Amino acid sequence: MKVPKFRYSSEEVAAAADVSIVNAYVTILFNLGCVCVWGGLLLFSCLVNQKVYRKEVSGVLQGSVLGPFLFLAYVNDIWRNMESTIRLFADNCVIYRKIINDEDVDKLQKDLNRLGEWAVENAMKIHPSKSKAIHFTRARVKDPLNYSLMDTLIPEVSSCKYSGIILCNDLSWADQVNYTVKKARKALHFTMRILKKGNSNTKNLPYMSLVRPVLEYGAVCWDPYREGQISALDRVQKKAAKFAHHTSNPNWETLASR
Repeated sequence: MKVPKFRYSSEEVAAAADVSIVNAYVTILFNLGCVCVWGGLLLFSCLVNQKVYRKEVSGVLQGSVLGPFLFLAYVNDIWRNMESTIRLFADNCVIYRKIINDEDVDKLQKDLNRLGEWAVENAMKIHPSKSKAIHFTRARVKDPLNYSLMDTLIPEVSSCKYSGIILCNDLSWADQVNYTVKKARKALHFTMRILKKGNSNTKNLPYMSLVRPVLEYGAVCWDPYREGQISALDRVQKKAAKFAHHTSNPNWETLASR
């Protein structure tokens, strides 16, 4: 989603956070010579080590704390008038509901229509073609999903990635485990190529900081219980142990125990 120019107002920002906090952000950024915004239409930026100020028509300094803050304030009312559950993370939006009958299907479609209307009203750019439709069930569903957003059919998929975790429509974690193993192996092989002549401590550190976080990311959600999946993850750690300590059984905690 992309925020258009001239859309922020002091009322929107104040509705998302205490005014004193916003004033503090503005004062700090202005004193640092970065950017100052308030009232929605006026920004001043200054050149480093120079007393030169110029008026800007729009924009926020890239990489600043104020940019994400203003974006969240701008989209904070996207959930209003929604009957379905909606979740926001940065510029990603997920909307879902439990489907029991055709009435639930219609309600979800109406919420998607409201989302499209909200985007038009707030001059937001949403790419329906990048959206995905997926149903989570172990029952055999023959009817395809025919949801649309802004008059564009949302493509149906069997799996999707959300916050770095792959969700399958049959509620299995096979794709997530395979993806994690592949990504961890890639990171491990990268460190093995670079640190061929390093000592044990040198080889141990990149595994702990680059490879194992990949194996453990989101594991509280998808922690496998099948022996084949557990073995596939353990093989990555054993290979790293053999590379670092020339043994497959070092004094490392197992992934299952962590």
